[in-house]
Amino acid sequence: MTVTATAPATRPQAAPPRRGAAAVTAALALLVAALAVVDVTQGTAAVGPAEVLKALTGRADPADASVVIASRLPRLTAGLLVGAVLAVAGAALQAVSRNVLASPDTLAVNAGSYLALGVAGATGVSLPLLASSGVAFVGGSWPRASSSPCPASARAPYGWSSPAPRWPSASTP
Repeated sequence: MTVTATAPATRPQAAPPRRGAAAVTAALALLVAALAVVDVTQGTAAVGPAEVLKALTGRADPADASVVIASRLPRLTAGLLVGAVLAVAGAALQAVSRNVLASPDTLAVNAGSYLALGVAGATGVSLPLLASSGVAFVGGSWPRASSSPCPASARAPYGWSSPAPRWPSASTP
């Protein structure tokens, strides 16, 4: 029996270039910058946009400058850093699980963390901040580690290192 292959009639189309990605990225960066300016002007102290600008240029009243420099700018910086770190963590979670829809709530990480902290609290264990964070981490890691769709023996019936057996084909005697 002879098998022949014919060339396809047309070449497959290449994916079109993504021209709008740079524009979307620039628009999002401008949106973040605008929201950062609004965030610096918001707070309980009566320091408005004009006083914030004076504080950033060094011409403000010392009380206003203290509010901006010691309170609002660190709050803005922390918010931006936490947002960036959460974005990286989400991307890493999706890459590790190879699932673009993966998030801590769909993978039961939140529920495992809450359960571990709830059990620790119900048993009367008093933990410092870092220890309770460790309990939450272990509790959040447990559902993901234990949720295998099938046992390891069913995933690789011939073992990971051994090749599958070769079955004789119809052409071999």
